[in-house]
Amino acid sequence: MLVNLMTMKLRNKTNQNKILILGGGGIIGREAVYFFLKKKFKVLVIDKKISKLNILFKKKNPRLKIYKKNIFSIKKNSKIFDKYYLIINCIGLNDHSLGINNPEIDVKTNIINILHIIKHFKNKKIIHLGTTHQYSGSMNKIKKFKETFSTDVQGISKNAVENYLIFYSNKYNFKLICLRIGNCFGNFQNGILDKKGLIFEILNSFLKREKFILYKKNIKKNFCYTPDVIAALNFLIYKNLKFPAIYNFIQYNISVENFVKKIIQHIKFGKFIYSKKKIKVNNYDFSRMRRGNFYRIFPNFKYTNIDTAIKKTLVKIKFK
Repeated sequence: MLVNLMTMKLRNKTNQNKILILGGGGIIGREAVYFFLKKKFKVLVIDKKISKLNILFKKKNPRLKIYKKNIFSIKKNSKIFDKYYLIINCIGLNDHSLGINNPEIDVKTNIINILHIIKHFKNKKIIHLGTTHQYSGSMNKIKKFKETFSTDVQGISKNAVENYLIFYSNKYNFKLICLRIGNCFGNFQNGILDKKGLIFEILNSFLKREKFILYKKNIKKNFCYTPDVIAALNFLIYKNLKFPAIYNFIQYNISVENFVKKIIQHIKFGKFIYSKKKIKVNNYDFSRMRRGNFYRIFPNFKYTNIDTAIKKTLVKIKFK
C-alpha cells in the first residue's frame, strides 16, 4: 500500500508539467492551450473539432499534441489519460437554441461525454468549467450555497454534471475544482466565424452592419474575459484547497446595454434597439453574491479592466 502511494506521488510529480484539455478546440479551450503552452506545459488536446486549433498553431509545437477524437470513441481501458495528472474540461454546448430544441444533444455534450471517461479521473486533479447560468433570477433567492435555480437549459445540464462530478470525486478519489463562468469573450473571438452565444450575436450584428436587438432594458449578465478565466484556473492549480472546490467567477456584472455601448465606443459605429416583442429574460444580478464568489475569496487575484479586455478582443476582428 505504501509503495503504491509513493509510486502515485512520484508519477504525479513527473506529470505536473503535463496537462490534458478536453474540448480544446473551442474559444475557451483555445485560450487554455495558448496559455499553458506559454507556461511551458506539455499539452494534449482531445476534441472532434480542431480546425481553428490548426489555424492558430500553424507551426508545429513539440509540446502540443492534438487528437481529433470524439469522447465516445475513447475506449474505457484507454491509456491516453495515464500520463496526465491534470485535466481541464472545457466541453460544453454553446448553442442554447440547439440545446432547447434537442435536449438529448445538450445532455450528451454536457453530461454523458464526461461520464463516459469518469473512471480515468482516478487519483487526478480535475478542473471543470461550469456556468453561472446554473443560477437564475436574483441572487436574493440563494439562501444556501448548494441551492440552484436553473431555468436556462445550459444551467440545468451543467448543474447536473457538476453534481455527478462531486459524487464520483469521492468514489474515484480525484481532486475536483469547479469554476462557474459567464458569457465569455477574448483573444480568440473570431466574430462571424464562431457559432452561437450572446457575444456572437452582438459582434455579428455589427459585422453585418445590423442593429443589435435587446429584448429587455437593464438586464445584467456575467461577462468574463477568457484570458482571465484561464489565469484563474492556473491560479487555483497551485492553491492548497479543500476539495471539491467550487467557485463562481463573477467578473463584469453589467447590463447588456452597457456592454454593447462599450463595443460601439471602440469600433466607432453600430446601434442597438429594443424589441417590441415581450420575451421573458432572466436578470443575472450577481452583485450580492458572497459565498463562493471567486473575487471575494481571492481578492489579490488581478483581472483585466473591462475596457482593456474589450479593446484586446476587438482589435483582431476586422470590421469592414
